[in-house]
Amino acid sequence: MKKTISIILLLLTSFTINAQTETVEELIKLGKEADFNGNRDKAIEYFKKALTIDKNAPESNFEIARIYYRIEKYKDAIKHLDIVIATENDYTTGAYITKGRVLRDYGKIKDAIKTFKEGIAKYSEDHYMPCDIAEIYYEQKNYKLAEEYSLKSVENNLLYVVNHRQLAYSTYAQNKRIPTILALYFYLWLYPDSKTSAEDLKLLKTLLTQEISNKNTYHKYPSNSIDSSFIEAESSLSSINTINDSLKQTSKHELFKQQTLAFFNLMGALRTSEKNNFWWKFYVKFYSDLLSDGYFNVFCSTVNKIDNNPTYKDWDEKTYDWFMNYLNNTATY
Repeated sequence: MKKTISIILLLLTSFTINAQTETVEELIKLGKEADFNGNRDKAIEYFKKALTIDKNAPESNFEIARIYYRIEKYKDAIKHLDIVIATENDYTTGAYITKGRVLRDYGKIKDAIKTFKEGIAKYSEDHYMPCDIAEIYYEQKNYKLAEEYSLKSVENNLLYVVNHRQLAYSTYAQNKRIPTILALYFYLWLYPDSKTSAEDLKLLKTLLTQEISNKNTYHKYPSNSIDSSFIEAESSLSSINTINDSLKQTSKHELFKQQTLAFFNLMGALRTSEKNNFWWKFYVKFYSDLLSDGYFNVFCSTVNKIDNNPTYKDWDEKTYDWFMNYLNNTATY
């Protein structure tokens, strides 16, 4: 008899636990649906109910924190995000990202940087946190650190478009012409018609043909830094200006195409095994490979799209497949 009662109690306990788990999941589902439909108050209500069943449930805490962040209840958001961060779970990375952004928007910049750095230390392959911290450093005019974290973000995800633009402007602010050009080309290849693309293309074309004079310092790189690998390229870049003289009667689009070709050929010729930083191993190699693989014309057409380029066409399936296969098969990054 006692054995029978024990079995019944065990089954009831198991059923209760399963029922509660299902209830939490159902409440989270309802909360997400309410939030998606714009009913934030109802969503908060569902998530709170889920938390009465399991106050430490990562997903419930994360979802309610995201809503509190959007409605600027920053303290409440941080409280729930800290619960998520306290344990290792599927939402911990997202919690670090969100908490850093909450603190940033809350005006607690030092705490935001600290949170992002803690998150990066734990999740080194994430690309959002390095990008976010780079943005903060850029706003603080700490361009060296902005470049460092932008580069880490790019290396972690080559297709996260904003990374390349952030990297370009971090180097541009330091008068690093070659790196800026390299990153801008790739950004415009991925996102040729963004709200900033006209401005970005204009900067690219200016830097590509700018004469070196005593008024600018684009050719000066510290000899003891990785940027010293650009010294020779910088001194040779003036050769592109000879193209301007020889193609005065051609269209601006053909001129840009020839300038780009000259730049890619120059960088490709200067690429050696000793130049093994990201700039050379990915950007320069990519531009050399698209030349040899026959995708240069579509590249120039895409990058120059925003300038009313009459030759522009959307990527066809062949171009898309080539590009994705290239990224998947790239050994270095």
